[in-house]
Amino acid sequence: MASGARSSKHARDAALASLLPGGGVGSSKRARLEGGGGDYAGLDERSSARKGTVLRVEMRNFMTYAHVVVEPGLRLNLILGPNGTGKSSLVCALCVGLAGHTKLLGRADKISDYVKRGEEFGSVKITLASGEGEAPVTVFRKIKRDNSSEWKVNGSPCSKEKVEKLTKEYAVQLDNLCAFLPQDRVVMFAHLKPVELLVETQKAIGDTTLYDSHQNLIQLRDGLRGLETKVEKHANLLDTKKEQNKSVERDVTKFKEREELRANAAKMATKLPWLKYEEAKAEYIETKDKAKQGKEALKAQKAALDKAQEPVKALEDDKVEGKKKLQKIDKDAAKAAHDITTFTDKVNSLAAKHDQQMSTIESLHDQWAQSEKEKNDLREKIAKIEAEYATAPKEAPPELLAQRDELHDKYKKADLEQREIQHKEYELIERSEGIRKPLESIKDKLKKLTSVRSARLNALYAKQPQLRQVVDWIEANRATFKKRVYGPILCEVDVPNSQHAKMLEQHAPGFLWGSFVTTDEEDRNRIISANNVQKLSVLNYMDDPTKEIQYRSGKAANFAHLGVTNTLDAVFEAAPIIKHVLCDHARLNDTYLVKSNDDVERIFKETNINVLWTNDSQHMQHKSRYNKNAVSIRVVPLRPCRLFQTQGNASTNKAEKDALTSQMQKHEQELQKLEKERETLQSKQTKIESERIKPLSDAKNKIAKEISDINKRAVKMKVALDRWREELSQLEKAEPLNVRMSKERKMLDNLLASRVKAVTSVTEAIQRRREVMHKECMLRLELAELEVREDALKTELAEYQKEYNDATQLSEQLNQIMVIARQKLADTKATAEQETGSITPELEEYFSTLSANYDELEAQVQAARERADRILCPNPNILDDYNRRCAEINQLEKTLHGDREELATGQAKIDSEKEAWLPRLRELVSSVNSGFGKAFASIGCAGEVRLVEAGEEYDRYSIEIRVKFRDEEELQVLCATRQSGGERSVSTILYLLALTSLTNGLGFRVCDEINQGMDPNNERKVFGLLVQSMTRPGTPQSFLLTPKLLPDLEYTDEVTVLNIFNGPYVKQVADGWSQEAFWRRRAMTGAAGAADPIAVL
Repeated sequence: MASGARSSKHARDAALASLLPGGGVGSSKRARLEGGGGDYAGLDERSSARKGTVLRVEMRNFMTYAHVVVEPGLRLNLILGPNGTGKSSLVCALCVGLAGHTKLLGRADKISDYVKRGEEFGSVKITLASGEGEAPVTVFRKIKRDNSSEWKVNGSPCSKEKVEKLTKEYAVQLDNLCAFLPQDRVVMFAHLKPVELLVETQKAIGDTTLYDSHQNLIQLRDGLRGLETKVEKHANLLDTKKEQNKSVERDVTKFKEREELRANAAKMATKLPWLKYEEAKAEYIETKDKAKQGKEALKAQKAALDKAQEPVKALEDDKVEGKKKLQKIDKDAAKAAHDITTFTDKVNSLAAKHDQQMSTIESLHDQWAQSEKEKNDLREKIAKIEAEYATAPKEAPPELLAQRDELHDKYKKADLEQREIQHKEYELIERSEGIRKPLESIKDKLKKLTSVRSARLNALYAKQPQLRQVVDWIEANRATFKKRVYGPILCEVDVPNSQHAKMLEQHAPGFLWGSFVTTDEEDRNRIISANNVQKLSVLNYMDDPTKEIQYRSGKAANFAHLGVTNTLDAVFEAAPIIKHVLCDHARLNDTYLVKSNDDVERIFKETNINVLWTNDSQHMQHKSRYNKNAVSIRVVPLRPCRLFQTQGNASTNKAEKDALTSQMQKHEQELQKLEKERETLQSKQTKIESERIKPLSDAKNKIAKEISDINKRAVKMKVALDRWREELSQLEKAEPLNVRMSKERKMLDNLLASRVKAVTSVTEAIQRRREVMHKECMLRLELAELEVREDALKTELAEYQKEYNDATQLSEQLNQIMVIARQKLADTKATAEQETGSITPELEEYFSTLSANYDELEAQVQAARERADRILCPNPNILDDYNRRCAEINQLEKTLHGDREELATGQAKIDSEKEAWLPRLRELVSSVNSGFGKAFASIGCAGEVRLVEAGEEYDRYSIEIRVKFRDEEELQVLCATRQSGGERSVSTILYLLALTSLTNGLGFRVCDEINQGMDPNNERKVFGLLVQSMTRPGTPQSFLLTPKLLPDLEYTDEVTVLNIFNGPYVKQVADGWSQEAFWRRRAMTGAAGAADPIAVL
């Protein structure tokens, strides 16, 4: 919600922005009261606001705000509100909403930390004026929990770079402490070095030409320094080389004479390779003619060879045709042979079947006689067995059955006794199972107690693998330590409550959970020296672990009425020494647990407690070192456990373990006793089995076998009688002999007819094969004749081929000789041209004066060289060195001339830039000094701003702020160590005020809590100067944030006061607010000049 009011005397504008439950926002127009009446004005003036002025800021789910809209004034905006209400949230919104880096705020580095707790995203929407006659521009930024952002300008998506370019165009300088001074960076202004202060001051005036000129001068001067060094170096080198050449001129003259002789000899020698070339040319022409003759001879031999090959080719064609005919004949012969084989096999098969059928007919008489004999034998067997079956017993005798029943009764009695023993054994087994179940449960509990430590160790090993080596070494050497060694600490702590485990793990430093604790220095040193492991933490506790833990802020019970339930050291169980170590290193005894988030602010306000834990978050209060009233609260969400994933006592509660071990031993003893009783019963059971049951069972089986044999013998006789009767019946039903003989003879006649037909087919196939064989013989004779004729022609062709090959080889040899001669000609010519180049008319004329004989010319060249060698020269490289230095001297003179011209040009540029920059800078500093001095004089102190010039060293130009707050002091440079916090605040705000009239190019300026630490007199005077300076026409929009202001301060019409409150009752008050009623009441009471800027009716 926002509302505002102006008084006729003090002209107070006001807007109320409040953080409401659920995020409601409202607004009302500004009003002006004159003479008891009122009219609404001030809205149209926003359309003519200067470029870069903030017209509107809308925040959603941003820091402390759910939703709020702020419409600041066009000149000075005073942002008032108690600490923690959200004043700085507006500054943060301006910074992050206009693409400023979070480091500029001195708060959280991650952009996601600016999203309201419990929300997935937040947003900032800022409207900036574009100047008179231009439409405003709106910048929108949506911030997500994954630290990503979405940007829009005037509703259209864009990149962050475009927003940065826009803020530069609108003169928004978020990185300039003279223009944007958040709460947590106020102290940094006094830390600015004089050189940095000059840079920030030039940037703060909004016109970048002065700052750009300064940077250009620094770059130009840096470039000239290297050039000056280069000119000096080249000048010295030039003088040195000239002196060196002057000292060797006489030797150079002699050297030139010798070189002239050598040059003449070399010039004569240039004809030698050309003489070699003429010799190679004559040799090439001769080999070329021979190669041509060899080529013509080869051509004639090729024609004779081609003619000899024609009859050979004709014979080869005839052979191919004959072989094709032979292949067809071979196929016909193969088919005839196959038919012969097939029909022969068929004849043989039919002959075998004929013989077999004859044997069958002959054996029919024997089979009939055998059948009659078998019938008679069966009739005799049937008569005999019928007589035996009639007299044989059909069931067992009564005395044998009585004996069987008597044995069965005795066996049943023995079996009953054995069953009773088995029943007792089953009861013992059930009792044993009743003991084994609780025994297994006890063993599982013991195993679980041990597995807690393993699980936590594994969690530690995942983060610190090197700890495994240390833990194993300590366990192996535990008996050798002087005193007990604890650790890792994670395995020594028992946290029954999972929420408390999360708090404990998040609160304590990570290294602490993997640390070991000793109570003897020698044990500690031994562990460290034996384990060469990085980041190994071994803490040696030398204090008394039995002493009571101290609570510096007070015991938790003292704050129970405020909702405090406990301290963090009371939520877990551990050895006293472990508790002391955790309290010493993690301050668990100064960390308190509270029931609700609603109690946090009250506890921080009424106690000295600085760290609180609720069920879902950690709250940390930070008080500024420079201002005790400046308090910030950081809230960190509760994270899941990573190390305390398995709850339980990692050190294994000894009492519980001993009790479980005792129970386990008792149960095991009972099991042993039951096992002995079971063994006794099994022994009795075995005795009954061997002495009674087994003999009775054997006797029973023997009698049963006798009864079974009697029954089986009668049944067996009956089965045999039935089988023989069936066989006799089958034999009597067999077919008569005469019928079978007629059928077999008919089959024999059919086989004979098929056999005659097959023999006829064999005869025809043999005749066809004879005809094919005759054709094959004739064709093979013709092919043999062609082979003979072909061999004779090939012998003759081989002679032609040999003559052709010899001619080819000779031609190739002649060509190779010609190629070698041609290559030699090319090489000699290349060598000659390499030494002399192509022959010019002048060179040809010179060659005509020399001998045309190679040996004679070579002797003349050698004589000229010997004359040159008789001239001695101690340094053979003297001429090269002399000429090289001459070339270097010429190059150095050219380079030096160019560098001096460049140096003069660069210096001229610097002088021109300096003439444009320095007077303006002096004028700027003079204006700042004038305003700064007057402002200090108005509060009864002295101050000056001085420009420290450094000649041509433009990167060392700086601004010094000198102040004096007491009469007995001299003016002293403002720094972070000499003046008090209040004095630095006064100096900072007055310097910024002195810049106000010069910063017309800025869009807006921000200063957060600059008045903190000032005494009331200075604050009142400074405020008057601030209102006067920042509300003049043409000054940029300004934001001044403070938790409080003195009463009865003087305001102007250009001052807008924004009051920010929060709390559970703000919405109720805001809903009852009526601005019109407020002004009517003030008009009636006549208290327009003395009443507070805001009144709630």
